[in-house]
Amino acid sequence: MARVEIFDLDGTLLDSGDVWRTIDERFLHKRGLTLPDDYARAVSVMHLGEAADYTIARFSLNEQAEDIVAEWRQMAIEAYATAVPMKEGAMEYLTARRAAGVRMAVATALVREPAEAALRHHGILDWFETVVYADEVGAGKSSPAVYLATAEQMGASPAECTVYEDTLGGVRSAKAAGMYTIALEDKGSIPDREIIRSEADEYWETFKI
Repeated sequence: MARVEIFDLDGTLLDSGDVWRTIDERFLHKRGLTLPDDYARAVSVMHLGEAADYTIARFSLNEQAEDIVAEWRQMAIEAYATAVPMKEGAMEYLTARRAAGVRMAVATALVREPAEAALRHHGILDWFETVVYADEVGAGKSSPAVYLATAEQMGASPAECTVYEDTLGGVRSAKAAGMYTIALEDKGSIPDREIIRSEADEYWETFKI
């Protein structure tokens, strides 16, 4: 069977770090809070439900997780439908892989609506055989579950899968799933760059055509 290539979205295919920083800043500012420097890194491998629970606990918010998720979801839909660019070289790389007949999938911690909005905006939603969402699997990117679910939907074994990721947690989980990992550099993961470089099978500063 031909290999399956599984792509993360945020920080890998999509240059979305600044968008999420803006969302986080707006969300916390409404509550009289300042965005901590380590917050984005802490939530980067969580699906929105996990991130909401973490945020409630960290800032002692008297709010419900589902309400926070709904607020984030609406803010993200608007941004991903219009303002989130693809990473440098990502479109060209996907175009080349598609032309070569590579089977492609997405595994993301992003929820369905903004993810689909971004993929539609860039005209590539139908380039992927499946898009698997961590919140629908019930585990964040710190777990191998989303990668294993993607492989299962593609009818592939873990050993037949290559995962493209940008975070240390994502790389470790993909490796734990038994998959080949290519780490893409992202500014949000620079603090972990050297350990990511040592643990991934390959480390790319940009997509290689």
